[in-house]
Parts: sequence; structure tokens; C-alpha cells
Amino acid sequence: MKKKIFGGIAVLVIAVVAAWNVNVSSRTNGMSNVMLANVEALGGECIAGGTGSSGCSIEGGLDILGNGGSIKCSVDCTGGYYACCSLSGCHCEQY
Repeated sequence: MKKKIFGGIAVLVIAVVAAWNVNVSSRTNGMSNVMLANVEALGGECIAGGTGSSGCSIEGGLDILGNGGSIKCSVDCTGGYYACCSLSGCHCEQY
């Protein structure tokens, strides 16, 4: 009888730990998706240039403990296009 009770408690503990791990994992992935969406949204906005601008350029970088990245680009636009420089690059957009 004691073996059955102990076995039942062990199964219950394993099930609770597994459910808790799934819950924590789903919350962590949700946070990563939100942060990724924010980065993608910022990447599409013109940091320099914008409507009415014929040219723009940006240069910048980020270094955290020896790891990071940088961006440097410029663009000149003509004839019905405006310049847009964002975190995803520099390009011409049609009015």
C-alpha cells in the first residue's frame, strides 16, 4: 500500500513539474516574440530622411561586452521618391 501511495505522489510531482516547465517556456517565448515585433517595427521607421527628403544617411553601432553590431548607409533619391534611412537599411520610397 505504501508503494502505491509513494508511486502516486511521485507521478503527481513529475506532472506538476512538467506543467510548470511548459508554462514558463510559453511565457518566455511570448516575451521574445514581443521584443522581436518591437525591433521589426522600429526597423521600418525612418530614423533619417522621410517624406520630402531627397537624401539621408545613418551610422551607428552597439557593443555589449565585445559583442554587437553596426550599421552605416546612405541614399539619394530622385523623381517621385523620398529617402528613408532605418535600422533595416537606407532606401528610396515612392510618394
